[in-house]
Amino acid sequence: MKGLIVKDLALLRQAGSKILFFALVWGVVMTFVMDDISFTTGWVVLIAVIVSLSTLSYDEYDNCMPFLMSMPTSRRIYAAEKYVFSLLCGFIAWLCTLVIMIVCSLTTGKGFPGAEDFLGSVMFLPVMMLVPSVTLPAQFKWGAQKGRNALFILFGVVFVAGFLIEKFGSGLAGAAAKLETLPMGGFVLGCMAAGVVITLASVFLSIRIMEKKEF
Repeated sequence: MKGLIVKDLALLRQAGSKILFFALVWGVVMTFVMDDISFTTGWVVLIAVIVSLSTLSYDEYDNCMPFLMSMPTSRRIYAAEKYVFSLLCGFIAWLCTLVIMIVCSLTTGKGFPGAEDFLGSVMFLPVMMLVPSVTLPAQFKWGAQKGRNALFILFGVVFVAGFLIEKFGSGLAGAAAKLETLPMGGFVLGCMAAGVVITLASVFLSIRIMEKKEF
């Protein structure tokens, strides 16, 4: 797996470094405009994960997959590595961005961010797990392009669901009020646990797809 991670890092440095840099700069600017640390961390984390998933497109380019499968690795390790790599990139992006935002907040006299700001940033970690969990099985099954379509569908479903809840979800007011009474830390831990379960199920599905796939 180490060799696959090194390969993907080389691909990411070549293809995605500029995108990550501009995403970070844009996020910093929007942080000062919106005065919200969680926005920047979430923005950069999602961009980092999406860019890291593009390495699968490069693996499929010019029919390179048969060559990769002839290397001293296995389909199981290859599938698991894509999850490890994307989540590792997302977590490093989250950690680096959070440190930068704290430094910027302190240097501008706004003080150390509060617990709510930090927990708001942590809430993007389960979202980070959801992105590869949805896209990677589709990419392994149908290719990189349809995997990206699955990602767009995911964002579309989330947007439409949010719109419908806001427009017609008056009946959910009671449930929302109950959620507000829950401790924020417990809610975040619950979301993290759900993200881990979904990711593990997705890894199992991707491994099954890769083991049956013909190149």
